Amino acid sequence: MDPNWESREENLRFLDALFHAIDGNFTQNQKDKNTDVDDFPLTLGAAYFANENDVAKYIKDLGPLKHESSTCHKFGAMGYSGHWGSVSGTLRLSCARHMFVLPGGGVDLQKGERFANVDFAMISGLRLWADLFVHVSAYNINCQYRINFEKRMEAF
Repeated sequence: MDPNWESREENLRFLDALFHAIDGNFTQNQKDKNTDVDDFPLTLGAAYFANENDVAKYIKDLGPLKHESSTCHKFGAMGYSGHWGSVSGTLRLSCARHMFVLPGGGVDLQKGERFANVDFAMISGLRLWADLFVHVSAYNINCQYRINFEKRMEAF
């Protein structure tokens, strides 16, 4: 990036834009199972995953999540498919230009791809680039996700 990107003319700010994409993977499941109480992750919140304790607290503080309706015909990720276990998949926020996961942009999913999980991945993964003037987001259901995005971010 240009070292003087902050003073770039408004009509040229696209040159310093962050293009990011978000998507879920439903093949990375974890069944409910008894675990060793002394077994803990050594990389809690390190590298590409958001801190799972922070994610769990955020989801819990939201209270019971309502069904998020979709106008997308038979789109399975938003809870219409059968999801089971303590982890029903993972979600990643990636740089769309370079295809690497943004630090803190990975979260586990519970019962499908809910906007609450996506919101947390977005906030966690974009925190280092929050000052950029232009963000371009790619998401296969952006048409649905963006409807109440500002309201959810205010509550965040």
